[in-house]
Amino acid sequence: MITGFFGLSTTGTIFLLLLVLLVGYLIFRVMQYLLKAVVVGIMFMAIPFVLQALGKPVATDIKSLLWYMILGIVMFFVMRSVRFGFKATQKAMSPFSKKFEKKKSQKNQ
Repeated sequence: MITGFFGLSTTGTIFLLLLVLLVGYLIFRVMQYLLKAVVVGIMFMAIPFVLQALGKPVATDIKSLLWYMILGIVMFFVMRSVRFGFKATQKAMSPFSKKFEKKKSQKNQ
């Protein structure tokens, strides 16, 4: 038997490599998602400054800025959850819509 990395067989080495690549990809995607959430939170932190520029009396202390940032991050996660729900519903209903389109086109002919 041929031993490879860490004394594993060739198949075990390939499996370990694929596992490391999968975990690396998942970590990359999660970090990308979290970075987007933080960017949205930072953009929400600008809201009080924009409102002040428009003449509205809004507090710009650290507590309120953090509140706006958390609100932005929560809104990002809510938006992404709703978007996922719509896409999942569309995927689940696609077989039914294809059947309905076929029946509709047959009636029009």
